[in-house]
Amino acid sequence: MKAASVFLCVAILVSCAYSYNLKSLSDGNFSTKLRASPRPSIVFFGAHWCGHCKNFKPAYINAAEKLDGLVDLYYIECTRNERTCQSQAVQGYPTIKVFNAGTDKSHAPYNGQRDARSVVQYALDRLITQRVVPLTVAKLDAFLDGPAVVVVGKVDRTPILLHHLAATYPGVTWGYVNPGRGEVVAAVGEKTGIVPATGETTIITHLDGGFEKYEGPTGKAALVKYFEGRV
Repeated sequence: MKAASVFLCVAILVSCAYSYNLKSLSDGNFSTKLRASPRPSIVFFGAHWCGHCKNFKPAYINAAEKLDGLVDLYYIECTRNERTCQSQAVQGYPTIKVFNAGTDKSHAPYNGQRDARSVVQYALDRLITQRVVPLTVAKLDAFLDGPAVVVVGKVDRTPILLHHLAATYPGVTWGYVNPGRGEVVAAVGEKTGIVPATGETTIITHLDGGFEKYEGPTGKAALVKYFEGRV
């Protein structure tokens, strides 16, 4: 891997969009799947006749799509898999439980709002290893010492796309800056010689000793393609 520092000064980072089929569990594979998973899991225990389950399932699938590769989201139909649902002490529907990586023993229920945004944010806040850290002026020089990505974004929370990129390139240090942190934004411009643009995407790379402005799109596929062979 090249020693490289990459600065992404991003005004808008779009979420991942790709075809997704919700993973299912059964009596036959419940323990095997969860014990083999290198990622945390969320399991939706439901029943086909349950109205609340029907209402929640589209949002759950949406969350599963956004979190794919970061957290495994599953559905199990309890009317056909009674043994597993009984062993997991499911007493009503829907029941959503959270599992750490490599175990079929739930460590917590999910009791948050039943919408995709809430499920995704719960996973980002509580389940994902924090590879992306808030960047400060004091931390900026350290980021320049090795492979790094700094994102100056539009929102106060780290965009999910950045978590996906951090998972794809774990050898790179990833940092995030809210554009409201003017002193950090200014420091990025000062140290790279390229001032982050206001209201638009600016990507600055530092790969071979110099800084260069990236002119391509900021979707996941384009950024993954860009980083391949560079970091």
